[in-house]
Amino acid sequence: MAWTFDEIKKKFDEDCNNPGVIEPGLWGAALHILEDACGSVDNRYQFQKLLTGCVHSRDLSDGQRWGLLMFVLPMKSELTKKWISRRGDEFEHDVQNVLAKAVDQPGQEKMF
Repeated sequence: MAWTFDEIKKKFDEDCNNPGVIEPGLWGAALHILEDACGSVDNRYQFQKLLTGCVHSRDLSDGQRWGLLMFVLPMKSELTKKWISRRGDEFEHDVQNVLAKAVDQPGQEKMF
């Protein structure tokens, strides 16, 4: 079941307040998976801006990195040996719900 933007933001904020240790390689994998789901690096920046207030990943706090990692939940596919989101189709829908929120902001063109 896909979540609304407000549900996604609430869960993200909860995860940010309880950060864990990010294993090497997972952060880069999470950004790559998120960028693929967003469709472009510019859309990933928009996504990050909506959830974190930061455009660039280098500006994120450890808690925000953890929150994004928990949103993406990266894992390596045993079948394809590529990084994917453990959340599957739900992840794709939630990414689109966050990006659709950008359309609701003043001055934004309709993208979807």
